[in-house]
Amino acid sequence: MSNLVIVEHDNNEFAAATLHAITAAQQIGGDIDLLIVGEGCQAVADSAAQITGITTVKIAAACLVLLGVYLVSKKPKPGKITD
Repeated sequence: MSNLVIVEHDNNEFAAATLHAITAAQQIGGDIDLLIVGEGCQAVADSAAQITGITTVKIAAACLVLLGVYLVSKKPKPGKITD
């Protein structure tokens, strides 16, 4: 089993809530992957990678996330024809 923890951060360091989530994931057992969303957050990723038990650290750039939010918000309503 693997666990995915989404990292709460301010682009410099991660929030204490992230450590609580990682501790819970360690108690569940299995791999622990971290997802860091944002731009300019390499320091957070480097710091998070040093935590014991972390398998992988993945970064999603904010511009890609915002594009996804834009595309989801532009879904046509059922029954409506769009170009």
